[in-house]
Amino acid sequence: MKTIRLRLAVVFMTVVLFALGIILVLHYLWLTRYLIDDKAAQLEDQLAAISQFSEVFVQTPENLPVVANSLLQQFAAFVSGDLAIFDSLGSLVASDSDYERIFWHISDPDDTGSAGPSELGRPAAGQFQRAIIQAEGSRWLVVTSAIGSQPLGYVTQAFSLAETDRSLAATQLRLVYSILLALAGAGIISLVLSSTLTKPLLQMRDTALALAKGDLSKRLSSTRQDEVGELSRGIDHMADEIQRMLISSEENRRRLSAILSSLSEGLLAIDGQGIIRLANPAAARLFNEQSNRLVGRTADGLLPMGRMESIISAALNAGGLYAHELEWPFRPDTAIRITCVPWEVEGGQGLIITLRNVTDLRKLEEKRQEYISRLSHELRTPLTIIKGYLITLLDTPPEELPAETGTLQTLDRETDRLTRMVEELLEASRQRSAVLSLNISPGRLDEVIRESMEGLANHAARQQIKLHVSLPAAMPLIPISRDHIKQVMLNLLDNAIKYNDPGGNVFVTAEVNPDNLAVTVRDDGHGIASEHLPFIFGRYYRASDQDKSGSGLGLAIVKEIIEAHGGEIDLASGSEGSTIRFMLPR
Repeated sequence: MKTIRLRLAVVFMTVVLFALGIILVLHYLWLTRYLIDDKAAQLEDQLAAISQFSEVFVQTPENLPVVANSLLQQFAAFVSGDLAIFDSLGSLVASDSDYERIFWHISDPDDTGSAGPSELGRPAAGQFQRAIIQAEGSRWLVVTSAIGSQPLGYVTQAFSLAETDRSLAATQLRLVYSILLALAGAGIISLVLSSTLTKPLLQMRDTALALAKGDLSKRLSSTRQDEVGELSRGIDHMADEIQRMLISSEENRRRLSAILSSLSEGLLAIDGQGIIRLANPAAARLFNEQSNRLVGRTADGLLPMGRMESIISAALNAGGLYAHELEWPFRPDTAIRITCVPWEVEGGQGLIITLRNVTDLRKLEEKRQEYISRLSHELRTPLTIIKGYLITLLDTPPEELPAETGTLQTLDRETDRLTRMVEELLEASRQRSAVLSLNISPGRLDEVIRESMEGLANHAARQQIKLHVSLPAAMPLIPISRDHIKQVMLNLLDNAIKYNDPGGNVFVTAEVNPDNLAVTVRDDGHGIASEHLPFIFGRYYRASDQDKSGSGLGLAIVKEIIEAHGGEIDLASGSEGSTIRFMLPR
């Protein structure tokens, strides 16, 4: 700010000095010209009177030398300078002694005469010739006028400008003093003005520094109506807005803190470097820590054996929602579900992590599975008894049976349907409770496929469905659970037969790939509507409410078995039938 004040002062003084310099130089030139012109006019007036008076006495050029000295003596008393009279040819006729002494040297060096019209000019009648010459160390104003109209001769008057030059020198010195005095005054005034101009800027600087340090109460409160006042009011308005925004931000922070504190689920916010930026009390309690002790730490070390690092890495690679359940190492018999969502932050991609205690949900699921299992066993026993009696009745010769043979057949079919449903419920319960306890061993997939097709050959024949199979000549051994893969094939073949039309076909093919074995089951039935395809592998889902023959668990169980083997399964369907393809790793 001192630099701005100094610059303003220097600029102001420079402008003042420039303006004063021009004014004073012009004034000095005008004064010089005025003094010389005024004296020249006085000399011209005197010479005009002399010329008129001399014309009366001279009358002819030949009389001039006779009366010249007499005229010179008469005029010497009332003229201001030194006089000299010249004839019409420019030769000196009469002069003051001082005139000869002063001006003899400006003539031609070989001429003994003094300066006259031949050197200074020969004016016409009624006109004057002015000249300023240097002689004896000073300047002289020389004015020449013609005598008479012929002319009869010339009269010259020389006036010393020494006194005038001394006056001009004194005036010049006074002007220099005036300039210095004006500069001193201008310096004082410029300092005052620059201080007046920079004072509001200093106040703005102090206010800005105070705002930067957090003192939002600082205001300029300027009453000025110029641009500086507008700027001051703009800064005050900015400070008001910042204060309002900070108050609003603080209120939002408190509200968010209250919400996070009230959450029963743990919440962590991790930046792109894996540093914890936010942790609510619920998360701190799960890790047996204080909230403020979690913030600033790296998230990788929260769980032992690098488990959190693996979860974070998997979540970042997933690029979307990622969930993982694990037994919590800090609390016995506690299951925690960790859900991660990407969070775009400066410096990379972070994660929002929620930690939910699902122990009670797991217990509830166990109880549900236990109930289904118990119910399945309870249903299975009476169904077995009913089935036994029905088989006995059906094996009896027709002539020995009562007339309700059709009713018995209906009971047999419905008993089979109920048995399948119970088996599916029981299998679902086993898979949920035991997480598919697979008995993995090397096995031949082609054998499992042929056994499954042989087992359903009669059922397909009754439904007027033809089975076709195409397998490679030699299929390698792969690690499978034979019983579970056979269950997959039976389920897929049963569905292909059940949802096909009489006279339809079911095709089973297999192919050997470098990393897996792929099996395809295709039918040419009426297919599955496209709106059902995203949910077809869901538990208890049926593509049609009119289909009462299944529980909706078959394809869900198939998918779980294939994924438990580390494989993949997909389904495509259209108006020309459905195709299911699954792959098992080698």
